[in-house]
Amino acid sequence: MGTRGTWLGLALLAGCSGDKDPTGTDTVPGTTDTSTSTVDTAVVVVTDLVVADANDYHVTATYSIATGTVRAGWDALVSWPSLSSDAWGEEALAPTAVPTLALLELVMTPSELPARLAADDLGTDLVSTWTADVMGDTFANLSDLRSAQGEAFDPAAYLEANPGKTWLLMLARTRDDGSLAPLDFLALQVDAAGQTSEVFAPGGSTVNWTAVIDGAQVAASAGIPAVTVDWGGLQDDALGTAYDERQGNELFVARFADPASALGVHMLDLQGASDAWYTMDVAGDTDARLELARDPGGAAFPGFDASGTWLVGVRCTTCLTRLPLWTAAVDVL
Repeated sequence: MGTRGTWLGLALLAGCSGDKDPTGTDTVPGTTDTSTSTVDTAVVVVTDLVVADANDYHVTATYSIATGTVRAGWDALVSWPSLSSDAWGEEALAPTAVPTLALLELVMTPSELPARLAADDLGTDLVSTWTADVMGDTFANLSDLRSAQGEAFDPAAYLEANPGKTWLLMLARTRDDGSLAPLDFLALQVDAAGQTSEVFAPGGSTVNWTAVIDGAQVAASAGIPAVTVDWGGLQDDALGTAYDERQGNELFVARFADPASALGVHMLDLQGASDAWYTMDVAGDTDARLELARDPGGAAFPGFDASGTWLVGVRCTTCLTRLPLWTAAVDVL
């Protein structure tokens, strides 16, 4: 896990003690002191948010991946002229507006693939990735794909029959950092006697999911930007995988008009549903100071207020999943 901060605890702002007469003079002997004595008071200001598994939201995701069989060594044609939406059913797509065709070499069977995608846990079983720029097109051959080093994909050399291996075709967007944001999938297995005339068409896969923000709220005082969030005690992410701070690279803190119980339907696009959105880079970290977070215009996080519902969480902007790794609701005091 990443380095944990030293920000845990409660900051107490204490009132001044009234041990002396406020005039600075003593009571005259033999008389009664009728002045009202002051009493020590303490206002508790909560500036440390500690997130554990009990605070996290819950999500279930089910991937249904279309499959096909390709002949060993065959330079198959991939085509998607009928594509109309992404696999999540969230986004309308024009076939010619898909930027990237990708091919992932995976050491797993097609039956294992849905659960691994749902957990966003391909791990070391992802052997190689090949991509092609297909903007404006609706088809490409496998030989049009290239590695990150520019090597052309050679079906004759790479497409060998292996029942323990899957080649995953993806229609995707390529992010600025080179990572893939998938739109649809098609899993291929290689067979020595497979067809040579079949056209493979991504567009038949589906992703169904439900999310609910039902974890215990974390408390924070209103109006204080210098708030620390510590999630070093988080054991698992919401996808059911051991939390990896190397993947959780962006912290977000956001305000919404709706209550937390109604926000689960927006988990794929919390930013779009928010009326205030602040982020910061936390790659490799398990704590952060929220005053360093910025909105899209560069303004600093001003502190929580009581005008809506606040969420804080971490997502992976380079992963295949669109869902946050963890999200917790904030109880603003």
